[in-house]
Parts: sequence; structure tokens; C-alpha cells
Amino acid sequence: QSVPTFLVFHQGRPVNGKVGALKKAQLAELLEPVLPRPAGSLKPKEVAQLAKQGHITLVDTRPAEVYGRAHIRGAINIPQGEIKTRIEELLDLPSSPVLYCRTGADSKTVAAELAGLGTPVSFLEGGVLGWEGDGFTLDRPN
Repeated sequence: QSVPTFLVFHQGRPVNGKVGALKKAQLAELLEPVLPRPAGSLKPKEVAQLAKQGHITLVDTRPAEVYGRAHIRGAINIPQGEIKTRIEELLDLPSSPVLYCRTGADSKTVAAELAGLGTPVSFLEGGVLGWEGDGFTLDRPN
């Protein structure tokens, strides 16, 4: 009676649960699998794994000078303003493109626009900030 119990229900059924006090991160870990996600969104950990396996090509949509200062290892640069005119280049990549920007908001918008044009692509949730927030590093040439 004095110990908290957390149950997670999805579509009316219990899918997970824990007994005892939980930290915010532990509670988020329980809820994350059942929360809705935008179409095409990938979390930093998912992106890191897919990139390591060679299943994706990261596409930095920030301006070239920003990309030049810091970017995710292995990423190519196609600035946001040029994406629609360089769709052929996206389609010719050796693996599925995953767009990213600083926060993920712009790349999410571009991914949605491309999907509307019949070219569905994924994007990195949280962008570069989310990538670093999850403990991953950036290449900083200089």
C-alpha cells in the first residue's frame, strides 16, 4: 500500500509495469515504447545502430559553414534550401537517407514535405542537440 506501482496500458491492455519509486528517466523508459511518434522519426540510438550497420546515410541539412564546423561522422551535407532540387542525389545514395538539423524540427518538416512529394525519408529526432544529449559525439574538423 505504501509502495508505488506503475502500470503502462496500451490499447486497453497492460504492457509494462514496475513496483517501487522510479526516477524520471526510468518512467520515460517505461512509456517510450507506447508513445506515438511522427512518421519517419528515428531516435539517436536507433540512428547510431543503423549507421554502424551501413543501413542509412546521414544527411546534414544545416548550412555548409555550420556542417563544416561540426557534423555527425559520415554525414553528407545538403542544405535545407537545396533539398527539393537535389532529390535525385538523395535517391542515389548508397543507403536510406536520414535527415538531421540542429533541433530536428526543420528536418522533420522537410521529411514531411518530401513524403508528400512521394519521396519518404527519415529524420533524426532532436537533431544534433538530441544526438549529443544522448552521449554521441560530433566530428569537429579543424
